[in-house]
Amino acid sequence: MAKKCSLIILGLTPLFFLPATQNFYDTNKWMLMTFGALLTLVFWAVTLLRTQKPLEIHIPSEALGFAALSLAALVGLCAGSTNKIEALLSPLGPITFVAFTILILAGSSATQRDKTYFRWFLYAGTGLIGLIALYQALGIGKLMFPQVSFLADPLWTPTGSVTTTLALFFITISLLVPDTIAAFKKRQESGMVALLAISCVIIAVGAGITIFQFIPKITGMLPFDVGMVVAAQVFKNIRLAAAGVGAENFVTAFTVVRPASFNLGPLAGAAFGTNADFFLHILTVYGLTGLAASLVLAGTLVSGNKKDRSGIAPSVCLAGLLLIPPTVPLLALTAAVLILTHDEKKLPPPKPIMHVNATAVSTKPRSSSFKTYFCRI
Repeated sequence: MAKKCSLIILGLTPLFFLPATQNFYDTNKWMLMTFGALLTLVFWAVTLLRTQKPLEIHIPSEALGFAALSLAALVGLCAGSTNKIEALLSPLGPITFVAFTILILAGSSATQRDKTYFRWFLYAGTGLIGLIALYQALGIGKLMFPQVSFLADPLWTPTGSVTTTLALFFITISLLVPDTIAAFKKRQESGMVALLAISCVIIAVGAGITIFQFIPKITGMLPFDVGMVVAAQVFKNIRLAAAGVGAENFVTAFTVVRPASFNLGPLAGAAFGTNADFFLHILTVYGLTGLAASLVLAGTLVSGNKKDRSGIAPSVCLAGLLLIPPTVPLLALTAAVLILTHDEKKLPPPKPIMHVNATAVSTKPRSSSFKTYFCRI
């Protein structure tokens, strides 16, 4: 159950939003993901107590990037953040990376059948977002719900970010196209092949319409040169270089160090909550420790490229992290791709380090191997 819960939460995160709160998107997606991680832990605990199986800890390579980011974020929380509570509640704070690590640990050990369903879940969700992009471009959303103010925006999207939606389209297509070709070559049911092909068309149309509408507004993004100036401030002293300014202090850092020329441009009054891309943002808020951790994640994505159904999806995820500002949905999709590229056959047989039974708890020495083992529930 823990495995299925993690997959459901990751699949729902890009779509989920709640107009009842001040921030429709980031806050609610963060809450969903955090609640999902806690629920996954509860399912794990219940299963352990019910089955009394040996507790086996396994950290697959797919989780190493987010695990490293969790450690870097905790270091930044202790050494860089001035407001610990605000840092913890930040959408890109320590809780976020710890939650993603938990979800990947659970999802990586899911059965191949569950992962297949998960793929269809992603395709259906992205196809729905593609249809929403089409409806918004045609003004159908505003026509059907004239009282809903946010639907008046032709670029409105459930992800909360146009750039994130584009990344979602391209990453999903990189998974969907190999699946469609494989289904066609294997001469599977014509209905399945047709459904996959239709999904490709819908997502491609949604991506094309979104790009066409977004191009005139691309100047509203934070320029990379300004983002680099903001990130460079961490080298002012040793503490900032090691731990960054803190997850909650990016807006302040941006306001203080943005170039004078920026204040004379059209974005002078704009406030940005994240840097120009994921790596610059992590460097700014978590320093060199965070940058090293983000490079671990990049290495994990590069090593995840395969010639099978995962295709080039990990590289497309990495391109998204390099080109657009970071968001919770983008990280959720990255975690999803890491789970789908997980190869169960590559793992050595697990070695229990703790036995949980009704009468006693016994421990065994830890292996000197690089990988430890996590409970496969």
